[in-house]
Amino acid sequence: MAPEYRDQLLEGVQAVDLLSQHLTGLSTFARELSQSVAIPEQFEVAAALKSVTLGALADRMRTSFGGADEGLGDGDDAGDLDLF
Repeated sequence: MAPEYRDQLLEGVQAVDLLSQHLTGLSTFARELSQSVAIPEQFEVAAALKSVTLGALADRMRTSFGGADEGLGDGDDAGDLDLF
């Protein structure tokens, strides 16, 4: 691969990985939520949010449901992928 395309490819792979993590988190959240519904008007959101492993996503979801913002999505590095 030509070196000039390496950064572009790496950026694309990181974007796909982040999207995959978001979709997995949302899918897990929806599954947990649907399994916890005993009464159609009541949902146990807090328990389902614990299953979301992407912290910034869980934090945004928590605040949208009226919970406290923990600031996990703040800062310059929020959402960046670190490759080991």
